[in-house]
Amino acid sequence: MFCNICQTKFSFFTKEVACPGCGFSCCNKCLKYKFNIPDRGVKNICGRCFNKKNYSSKSSYDNNIKMLDEHEEPMAPVDITKKLDSLENPAKPPIVMYKHTNHWDKFKNRFGTSGSRNS
Repeated sequence: MFCNICQTKFSFFTKEVACPGCGFSCCNKCLKYKFNIPDRGVKNICGRCFNKKNYSSKSSYDNNIKMLDEHEEPMAPVDITKKLDSLENPAKPPIVMYKHTNHWDKFKNRFGTSGSRNS
């Protein structure tokens, strides 16, 4: 899964958090705007929800989102083409290079050229 805003892949270190305004999954970095949500208190919300709050004229947050959603086209996630390309062309496996050493040469150098052990 990826963050709907910055496309960061969720992992052990990048936690998936739902935006309290819209419910989409985001990372903590993208939930950077604070807003007082009724019955929940002050919560961090995504930029899209914050913009809806700032450009609306009604006082109720839930009514504002419903009103704007009826008149606006849905916004596509940032870099959706990057997501689609990664699905069509998965990342290639890394190239692994091995250093070839001749173990017989190491053995001869350690025990002498005659093959017998030096005591």
